[in-house]
Amino acid sequence: MKYILFGIILGAISWAVCPVVSDRIEPFDTDIGFLLGQMIMLGGLVYVGYSTQSFRKALPAIFGIYIGQVVYSYFAVGSTWIVLGMFTIVALCIIPGVGLVIGILTRKAVKKITLSKAGKPKN
Repeated sequence: MKYILFGIILGAISWAVCPVVSDRIEPFDTDIGFLLGQMIMLGGLVYVGYSTQSFRKALPAIFGIYIGQVVYSYFAVGSTWIVLGMFTIVALCIIPGVGLVIGILTRKAVKKITLSKAGKPKN
């Protein structure tokens, strides 16, 4: 539950940053807003992936990101955009999803390295 809420917050922030750094509302209309939003979500999901034990536990964060973006876009852009947004926002979840996998794999690699070093006798 906490990861879905974290994802909702990240998704909304990824849209909210756009008008702060540009004169546009949508991440699709501004390069800097798009990149900042993607980096915020990517960093958040690398953290989620690294801090969880499994992909199944972390997966709700991606769903939360999607929900946060759809709800924010509904209020920021308007209800006429909601149907289009529900489909196009899926594309904005791909890079954060890769970040989730990177976080999980990094945690497993660090754990494996730590265990292998702990098992070696001292010289």
